[in-house]
Amino acid sequence: MVSCNTLTNSFDRLSLPPLGGNLGWQIVYAAASVSLQVVSNRYTTAQITGSVTDTHATPVANLTVFACTTNANNSLFLSTTTDAGGNYVLNVANGTWCVGVQGLGCGYDDVPPQYPVVNNANQVVNFVVQPAGRPALAWRVSGGILLLSWPAAAQPFHLQTALNLSDQRSWVTLPVAPVQMGGQMMVAAPLLPGTHFYRLIKP
Repeated sequence: MVSCNTLTNSFDRLSLPPLGGNLGWQIVYAAASVSLQVVSNRYTTAQITGSVTDTHATPVANLTVFACTTNANNSLFLSTTTDAGGNYVLNVANGTWCVGVQGLGCGYDDVPPQYPVVNNANQVVNFVVQPAGRPALAWRVSGGILLLSWPAAAQPFHLQTALNLSDQRSWVTLPVAPVQMGGQMMVAAPLLPGTHFYRLIKP
């Protein structure tokens, strides 16, 4: 189920099963709902191809690569998986595409998407993923203050926050320096209303 609590949310990282035979997912927006339909993607003009490797230049197989776009009110979401050589191919139409890798939860840190523009020519989009190694982030509330902590041995990391998880570009680094207390790094942040997400990321 996809849900949101504002009128301005966008969804650019949907986890949908790959479709073969020049088929794609069409995202249909209505006044109070969003629906998904399987539609033909046969009117393609080019391909987005590339490879996914890890930080040791080793190909990563069976990782999902997705592409989504909105062209003239026609929102499409395509996905495929990398082969044994870490390569992938997506048949696409002209337009600006958001291409990304769904690495989080598959043993790899998430990577920022890329935005190639397709205009009757193939585009190459490559990704380098890093094995997940973020420490566990703990939290507690004390006196109206949110205390976030993680093991000091896992240095260095920056603490980031976002209001939603649908847009990876919305993550911002908290302008508060962590303080080491015993074996933990700790950040004290104001307890704000609404939903907030936090993560650790390497600089």
